[in-house]
Amino acid sequence: MTRMESGGDHAGVVVRADTRFKGDLGERVEAYLENHGLDATELVREAVEDYLPDEEVDGPYIRPPNTPELQDALDTLQECARSDNGRVDADAALSELAQHTGQKKETVRKTRVQPLIEQGYVKELRGGWDARGDTVYRVILPTDIPSIIGDDTDTAVAGGSDD
Repeated sequence: MTRMESGGDHAGVVVRADTRFKGDLGERVEAYLENHGLDATELVREAVEDYLPDEEVDGPYIRPPNTPELQDALDTLQECARSDNGRVDADAALSELAQHTGQKKETVRKTRVQPLIEQGYVKELRGGWDARGDTVYRVILPTDIPSIIGDDTDTAVAGGSDD
């Protein structure tokens, strides 16, 4: 890789990366280029742009839920769980979401909580966590994000260990 300074209209750093794709990877790249009408330089630029983090992001970042309804449900669950270190009784959480959305508890469980579980924002802890053995939701809180990204001490949600 070569780093060069550039002047004129394109002031700044220019990095040149010469690479060769051999074997199976070379064949896959060649087929992709032909099928998508790109040249290798365009492909590499797009891949690097997608790969590198956005420089404007300050600190750890977790992608928000993919719909406004799920974001609203996550906000509601976070508010319910904030006082107990991210935990909330599942039945109480479903009641709160049902009241908030005007839907039945079973509907919000299927359309709000289940997608949040699948996306890693909520973890269902069944039996044994509290004295009654009820199901509890562990909800990702904004304070959890640094520990999810790189600290092994409290990775309870989004790919971490069970509490």
